[in-house]
Amino acid sequence: MVGSTWILSSYNQRIGILTTPSSTYPLTVNGNVYFQNNSYAGIKINQGYYTRVIVPTVDLKCQVGTIDLAFDQMWATGFYIKSDKRTKENIKNITGALEKISQIQGISYDIKPEYVFNDSISKYDTKYREKLDKERKNKLGFVAQDLNIIIPEAVIYDDSTDIYGVNYIAIIPILVEALKEQQAEIEILKSDNIKKLKSTEESEEALVTSEEAWLGACKPNPFNEEATISYNLPSTINKANFYIYDLQGKQIKNIEITDRYESFVKIQSNELSPGMYKFALIADGSIIGTDTMIITN
Repeated sequence: MVGSTWILSSYNQRIGILTTPSSTYPLTVNGNVYFQNNSYAGIKINQGYYTRVIVPTVDLKCQVGTIDLAFDQMWATGFYIKSDKRTKENIKNITGALEKISQIQGISYDIKPEYVFNDSISKYDTKYREKLDKERKNKLGFVAQDLNIIIPEAVIYDDSTDIYGVNYIAIIPILVEALKEQQAEIEILKSDNIKKLKSTEESEEALVTSEEAWLGACKPNPFNEEATISYNLPSTINKANFYIYDLQGKQIKNIEITDRYESFVKIQSNELSPGMYKFALIADGSIIGTDTMIITN
């Protein structure tokens, strides 16, 4: 029939609706496809000028796959979640994000074979079974039951199958806030270290040192290969040592100084980790001088 009704034609066990049957596919449809389930569409594919769209029902419900029968791979060039401010209410800042992230345990795991292989896969199709067996191993993710204790908003439970799932995208906002919290802590630590370093330098300026002995600056500073620190020690000095400390005051290196008069100490960057260090020259129990050096990558 034509017009407001429909045309159904068949050829060689092929069916065409509103079109001639394809010689390749069992069913060919010209127009939108609507599968009715009571008063809602089970699937509706709209054809626009450039688009093919699967739309949800009127209550915005749409599911691709099930929790116990999920797709192995889904490919896309873009994936977007509706996030317009005008669609939201009760907006609140995320707090304690760093604490939550520090509790999450990332894991590597293999999917159990019974959740990959089923009766429809022939035991004689060895190549395909080998492919599936390889792909089920060395996955990365979280344990949903553990994550449910820390971030329950990112976990879903299906009571019909007794299986948990994870919404990994929901963790991204918490990661962002955790990074911001961590950066704020780093800035506070940097500020405190600078204040402590300045206070130490001011205190050391008041130390009484030998008029003839001195300690030069680190050149270049910062450095990433080699640096030279010059000094001068009179011949009357019996014992002298060059020390390197981290910013917590822990001694990292101790070099005995045997040369007298003007000389230098060479520091190789590969002897220490990148960072900021204090160094000091001590002779016969007195501090000759102190300074700082920075080693970069």
